[in-house]
Parts: sequence; structure tokens; C-alpha cells
Amino acid sequence: MSQSSTSSVVEIDKIPWIQKIIVTVAKEYTDSLQEVASQHLLDKVHVATAAATRHRSIYNGIKAVSLVCEDPDIVLIHDAVRPLTSESVVQQVVLAAKKHGAAGVVRPLVSTVIAVDSNNFLKQSLDRNSYRASEMPQGFKHELIKRAYEMCTDDDLDYGTECLHLVRKYTNIGAYLIDGPSSLWKVTHRKDFYTAEGTLKEKFLKVGLVNIPDANLVTALKRHLEDHHIEVCALDSADQLPKQLTSVVLSQSTVNLEEILETTEELAQVWTEEPGRFVAGGTVIYLFHASEQDNFSAVWDQLQKSAETLADSFKDNIAPIFILTKDNKNVTRIVKIVKSLVWEMSDTYSGQVFIA
Repeated sequence: MSQSSTSSVVEIDKIPWIQKIIVTVAKEYTDSLQEVASQHLLDKVHVATAAATRHRSIYNGIKAVSLVCEDPDIVLIHDAVRPLTSESVVQQVVLAAKKHGAAGVVRPLVSTVIAVDSNNFLKQSLDRNSYRASEMPQGFKHELIKRAYEMCTDDDLDYGTECLHLVRKYTNIGAYLIDGPSSLWKVTHRKDFYTAEGTLKEKFLKVGLVNIPDANLVTALKRHLEDHHIEVCALDSADQLPKQLTSVVLSQSTVNLEEILETTEELAQVWTEEPGRFVAGGTVIYLFHASEQDNFSAVWDQLQKSAETLADSFKDNIAPIFILTKDNKNVTRIVKIVKSLVWEMSDTYSGQVFIA
């Protein structure tokens, strides 16, 4: 699954009153999805095999509902490629579906819709004020959506695109439509991936600054990271780390390799015993200052070897990175390196030593 798709499932899973989540995926991706679900502790997630078309895949998911949920009430249908849906929108759809039988979310049309004749000439222009773009999620009483799909023709299942239309066609229930926010857009084109990535990072990145004695550095880090919409918390020790951190930044006043290893082992233990404490793929960044008495090249070599060892021990769950500086007054450069590493969250830098 892509990052945007995973984020969509993770967000839905967080909603406490959602009982079960059925994700339809191609058979060859079943193991991959189950691995993602295990990694993110998504206990509500169940897998159904997708089919050749959208509606056939949805039908497979609907048939799986009664297998995983006793006496289902409301069924939500959602696109995993809409990663920014809020609990508020989901709740509105559920309540409307309970009251009316079916409900969906709509947005105003941005562009005018036109019809083209067989010779590629304008045939008709629709008044966009009379039409809306259908978005997701959509909600239905279970018996209605189940009955509608059981009555569908092969043509419906192969060429249809709108669930609300099928329910109206086969149960005569018109859906109540809710005006939705602009965040409901669908990740479709390559440019959408970059937009979604940036938006998701602004929403989910959370950094812990641990035991950094330099007040000026802490202030600069907080200001720079928060300017980029990254949540920051400053802590005295790793024991205070909140859950769902994407990165941890630690400072060492001297280069003490034994202390580094001990701290790393403590973090690894936290990660092992409480897998929700860090987000998989996050970074642990160590800040070191080499004093004038230190042999800078020797320190760099030692740190490089230690960083590689730490990277192996974390086994791709977390990326440990060292930043070594001769001048602890070079706050601007340190801050920029930290921000870049925190934002990228790339395992490419795992086991690397950066010079500031």
C-alpha cells in the first residue's frame, strides 16, 4: 500500500466506534497489507480479495461484512486514496445514513461540465450550480447496500461508478447529501502524491527533543520545526516520550560511546515493548559536539562505526543518525539538517554521520 492509502486506513482505525475495517486488495498484495496492519497495530482490519472492477471489489467487501461483524448496522464505503478524511465527516455520514438509509458527501464542481458530440464539437454545457462532485465516504444501512448489490446486473458491476445510484436504482432510497470540506480530494495523478505527502507530514510529524541542554538550540529547533507545521515537545528524558513520535532528537555534551550505546538500548527496549511509541520509519538523531581536545577524524570514524551498528540493530524500524559539529554555535546549520532529516523520514540516511 502507498503511504497515502496506509494513512487513510490508519485514520479510520483510530475512530473508536468503527467496529471493523474491510480492505479489498488484489490477491498478490494480501500479505503486504497484513504486514502493514500488524506494523501499525490495526486490529480492526480484515482483508477481502479485490476484483477486476470497482463495483465487483466493493461487492466482495460487502459480502465479507457479515463474516466479520455480527448484526452490522451501517456500512461505510471509502476510497483508501482519500487520506485526509476527518472523523467529523465520517460521523456526519453515519448519522445521515442511519436516518435516511443512504448518505454521501459532495463538493461543488470546480469546472463547467460539457458534452461533446461524435465530431468533437460542443453539444451541451451543464449549469454547474445544479450539479455536484460525488466524494467519499458514503454510508448505507447494511441491508440496503447488500440488497442493491445482490440485484445488480453484470453491466452495473462492470461499468457502474456510483454506489448511491445503485442503491436508489434497486431500493428506491435516495441518498442524503452532505456538503464536504475541500480535504476530501482523491490522490489520482503523480502531482497529487506530492501534495498528499506534504499535507500528511504537516498533520502527523511529531518530534521529541530529549535532554538538549543548549536552550538557544532548543528554541531554534522548536521555532524552525513549528514554522514547518511540525509538532514539537521538549523533554528531560526518554522516559517521558509520548506515543506516536515520528522522530527523537537527543544531545550529548561529550562523545561517550558507551553512553550512546546504553541510550540506544533503552530506546530499542521502549520500541520493542511499546511498538506504538514510535512511528515505524521514524528517526533517532544524536547531536554531538567535538571539543578542541578531541581528534575530530577519530571521533568521526568511531561514530560512523557505531551508527552502522545501531542501524543494523533497529532493523529498518527506526533510522539512527548522528550529527557531529566542531562549533556548537553553528545553530542555523544544525537546525536545517535536523529539519531535513525529520521531514524526509528516509531510511536512506540510517547509520550516517552528518557534519555541521
